[in-house]
Amino acid sequence: MKFLNYPPSLLVFGLLYILLHTFLAGGIVHIFSQDPTEFRFNNFFHGAGKFFSYFFGFMIVSFAVFFFVLGSLTKWFGSIVEASAKNSVSEITPFILGIIFGLVSLVIFLFFHMVFDYARIKTVSEGRKNIFKSLLSSLNFVVKNLGTTLGLYYLIFAVTILLSIIYIFLHNLIPQVSLWSVGVAFIIQQTFIFALIGIRCWLYSSQLKLFQYLK
Repeated sequence: MKFLNYPPSLLVFGLLYILLHTFLAGGIVHIFSQDPTEFRFNNFFHGAGKFFSYFFGFMIVSFAVFFFVLGSLTKWFGSIVEASAKNSVSEITPFILGIIFGLVSLVIFLFFHMVFDYARIKTVSEGRKNIFKSLLSSLNFVVKNLGTTLGLYYLIFAVTILLSIIYIFLHNLIPQVSLWSVGVAFIIQQTFIFALIGIRCWLYSSQLKLFQYLK
C-alpha cells in the first residue's frame, strides 16, 4: 500500500496507464480471436471499445482480489516472519521463511492473473456478458487443465524475466556520460518496452489458441 504515498500526479499517470492498457487489451484479444487473424486499425479499435466495459469490470474485480486476498495473506505471512525473527537465535530462519512466503505470494498472484486472462479471452471468444460467470468458468477451465495452462504461463513469464535481466545488464553496461551513450541507452530502453508489449501479445495469442484447442 506504499503507492498511496506517491505524488498525486504520479498516481493519476499510473491510473491513466492502467486504463489505456485495459482499453488496448480488448483490441488485442479481439484481433487474435478472429480467423484468419488480420490487423486493421478500425477493427482493432472496434474491439477495444466494444469490450472495454467488460475488461474494466475485470480490472476492478482483480484489484479487489489482489488487495484483499493477497493483502491479507501477505500481512499474515509478515506476522509469522516477524514472530520468527523475535524468537530465532539467528536471521537464517526468518530469511528463509520470507523467501518461501514471497514465492508463495508470487505463485498465487500469477495464478489469479492467469485466471483473469482466460476470463477476458472467454468474454471475447464466447461473447459472454457476465464477468463473474466468465471468471468462474475460466477458474474451472484453469483447474481442469492446470498443468498445461500453468506450463504455458510460466514459460512466457520466464522469457519475461530473462529479457528483463538482459535489459538490466545492457543498461548498466553503458556509462551514460555522453550524448551518444545516452542515445544508445534510450534505444535499448525503448526496445525493451516494445519487447514487453510483444510478449504480452504473445501471451494473449498463446492462451487463446490453447483455450480453443482444449475446448
